[in-house]
Amino acid sequence: MRVPFPCWLLLALGACAAPPVQPTPQPPVQAAAPKPCVQDGVASWYAPHRGQIRMADGQRLNARALTAAHRFLPFGTMVRVTDLATGRSVVVQITDRGPYPPDRIIDVSPAAASALEMRHAGVAPVRLQIDGADDTLCLLRVAVDWSPAPRVATALALATALYGAPSVD
Repeated sequence: MRVPFPCWLLLALGACAAPPVQPTPQPPVQAAAPKPCVQDGVASWYAPHRGQIRMADGQRLNARALTAAHRFLPFGTMVRVTDLATGRSVVVQITDRGPYPPDRIIDVSPAAASALEMRHAGVAPVRLQIDGADDTLCLLRVAVDWSPAPRVATALALATALYGAPSVD
């Protein structure tokens, strides 16, 4: 029986091939746990209004939902709010913009205010913590020091965090 030339050549080359090299197992890389972004300040809560009020993200106000308003955190960000006086904490979702008084850092919904037991007082000293926040958000927080900043400074800090320092040619 005669084997065609191309098949014979392939068999010969296959016999000369070295056995596959087994890669040496590498130990799993431990990802560094992201550092939380933290902000301390005063929280207030917004009272339910008659009628349907839309939040800045387009949803209707639900007094029973654990939501909050923050000046610049992206909508949908989950924030742990801890009352520094009582130690109680609750996780809220950012759905609105505010608070507008300059001494406040967050407005929480009535449900969140009840969970924190701050409805009677109206305001409370709190700590905001964003677990797993990316470096860009933390860098932006440092750049503007969690305070309402002029839009130019905020945009410059965000652009620097995303694209690096501007180069001068």
